[in-house]
Amino acid sequence: MTRANFSTYNGTANGGRSIEEAIAEVTRELDVRKRLYDKWVGENRISWVDANDRLERLISALRYLVIAESELVKSSAGPGQPPWLDETSRAERGGTDYLAGSGNHKVSPF
Repeated sequence: MTRANFSTYNGTANGGRSIEEAIAEVTRELDVRKRLYDKWVGENRISWVDANDRLERLISALRYLVIAESELVKSSAGPGQPPWLDETSRAERGGTDYLAGSGNHKVSPF
């Protein structure tokens, strides 16, 4: 059995991964780099400026993935989703602004 040559690896060979898996991988890579960069800077394998820049880029990528994931969740809101994930108002759902107990002095709002 021969080893794969990753220099020619096609990232879409397996059909891609989920956004949750992408977030997990970026988080893992961020943790690895945080552990190794101090050592590598000390060994002059990478400059502090480059290490800092790469960490900031990876953190930005993670933020964008998390934002994209939340947008996917919002866009897939349906009958089984919590109402705050869709953009339908209470009135459109048939709700009212009446709050239970608001006119009854015996019911505490807390």
